[in-house]
Amino acid sequence: KVNISDDSDVYHILAFCLQTSSLKNEPHEINGQITKAGKINGMECTCKAGLGSTCKHIVAVLLFCNRNNLENLKDITSTEKKCFWNAPHNQHLKSDMRPLLEHNCFKEKQKKYEAKIKTKISSNFDNSDSNTSPVEATNET
Repeated sequence: KVNISDDSDVYHILAFCLQTSSLKNEPHEINGQITKAGKINGMECTCKAGLGSTCKHIVAVLLFCNRNNLENLKDITSTEKKCFWNAPHNQHLKSDMRPLLEHNCFKEKQKKYEAKIKTKISSNFDNSDSNTSPVEATNET
């Protein structure tokens, strides 16, 4: 959320972004300042790319700020911050890990690949002379 000083026109932004590669780890913390006029005074993220202020998490926060009224966002106090992330993850964030070949997009490619290999093997077998074994014929290509 955003904190703004009464004597300043700068929003102090604190945001959290879940790590999609490891949902059980701590979220990335994004800190920054934006003026009421929209000028970015600085942003940083706890991810590897965020130290240079050029990561996808910072872009996501800036897009969110652009699409929402910053005045309406909830203020998070420093004592709320830790408790906020101790809350259990939502059910939709928990996933059942499966091998890639069990996903639909990979199943279709696997079927096409297997069909292509079978066609190639059978054409090599048909084109080989009678003295060549099928294994030797497939190794020739």
